[in-house]
Amino acid sequence: AIEWLENNPSLPPAQALQATLRPPLAPPTPSTAPKPTARTHRKMSRVSIPEDKQEEFQKLQEQYAQQRKLYQNTAGQMAVLDREKARNDLTNTELKKLPAETVMYKQVGKMFVQAPGPKVMEEIGAENKSFDTRMSELGSKRETYEKALLETEGQLKAIIEKATAAQ
Repeated sequence: AIEWLENNPSLPPAQALQATLRPPLAPPTPSTAPKPTARTHRKMSRVSIPEDKQEEFQKLQEQYAQQRKLYQNTAGQMAVLDREKARNDLTNTELKKLPAETVMYKQVGKMFVQAPGPKVMEEIGAENKSFDTRMSELGSKRETYEKALLETEGQLKAIIEKATAAQ
């Protein structure tokens, strides 16, 4: 690294320091360069949608994008709830191992308040029940969004197939 620095005296001090920490990358050699695949060379044919169907096609594309976003948001919310429930289950398991007279604290905002152990475990159990209720609501929403996605996708494919057959 020092030899490289001496050979490049034109670098400002900050760049010289970075250069000593991270030497420049060598250009890819034929063995490390990505190999072309059939997918990169395949040309996609453009399908021209008839003018009378273009507006419908565009609306369906926008609808599909919105439905996909709703589906992904719902799936994300379900994943968060699932992690929270797992954390609560683990906490409850650990609390059950402790003796009954153990002093416990629960968080209220930024402060911690002393609370009896059974009450803390009861609150965690109630929170888990609300998670289960919310998960079932989100599950039904996700199913609805998935059905709508598949229907919209089918409509889009039908328009594309008709346009392809007309060409």
